[in-house]
Amino acid sequence: MRAGIVAATVANYGNRELRERAKPSNFMAFIEREPERPILLPDSEAQSALILSAVFNRKAA
Repeated sequence: MRAGIVAATVANYGNRELRERAKPSNFMAFIEREPERPILLPDSEAQSALILSAVFNRKAA
């Protein structure tokens, strides 16, 4: 738990916009989690904008 707290603190450090703050449980390998499901949008432009935002922290032009 302590290592997770340190890792979350480092991940949250800085002046950048984060969609969701990191939690210590994100860095704990042996904790039970719900499986991640993909986010699929019907509009391909909206899907591209979501990917740019989530992966590169940028807005579509």
